Amino acid sequence: MDAAHDDACPGDTARNTREQARDTENRILFWLHRFGYLTAAQVAVLVYIQHSQSEAMARRTLLRLEQRGLVLRHKGRIGEHGVYALSLAGARQVFNVHELPATSGKDIVRFPSTHRNHANDTAIRLWQRGWSVYTEREVLTGQAPFQKLGQKVPDTLGVDDEGRVLWVEVEACRRGGRDLKNLATWLVRVAFPVGLDTLTPLDPPRERHYLERVRFVLAVPAARTLAKRLTSALAPLLEPLGQTVQDFAANRLEFEVPGQPLQVGFR
Repeated sequence: MDAAHDDACPGDTARNTREQARDTENRILFWLHRFGYLTAAQVAVLVYIQHSQSEAMARRTLLRLEQRGLVLRHKGRIGEHGVYALSLAGARQVFNVHELPATSGKDIVRFPSTHRNHANDTAIRLWQRGWSVYTEREVLTGQAPFQKLGQKVPDTLGVDDEGRVLWVEVEACRRGGRDLKNLATWLVRVAFPVGLDTLTPLDPPRERHYLERVRFVLAVPAARTLAKRLTSALAPLLEPLGQTVQDFAANRLEFEVPGQPLQVGFR
């Protein structure tokens, strides 16, 4: 047999390249559906993480999708590349390919927020570390297993294989005194009631998800004093119950400054 017949034909190579490009485009559209909007740098982490020129590759693909009318772009300030969201045509393609009820992001892409940007970054970091994640958009649009506990809504959720939940609060500003007091009350009386030996169920009556930890992502310098101020807010609630703030926080509360080691409990 002629050895040349064992080699892939040029047409096969071109077809495989086109299929790979189409698969990559569909992955990007899928992530835009889940997050609402993303920057090119965020798309690079989600889709091109193995490539040395990941962000440049993400920008090229997003430009191609924009030119074909599948994504919308909100241009950033001078020197910024802006954020991307699904167009109506892109939403239709997500439905056709993934059978997900996607919608156009034309409204949310007009008003990108610092808080959403940090929440998306946090969800991506959790995803990189192996968590199943629910983004802020998925929580707010009812696509997560639950939407709130008490009167609080999470900014991002991480769920492990056993249904234990990492609840994420993104701190993109400095909490005021009343808000901090409400947060402390929620932690002691709703999230982790003192004396309760079991984890709090988050989606009754199914009860497949249980709150294990709350992580505070201190995304801006103004939020970096949260741990100290939260200690002061928790103390008057816990002392009458015979519990110290340090014992209460151990293995329950976490504080993350992006790029720095995670702090568990109060030091």
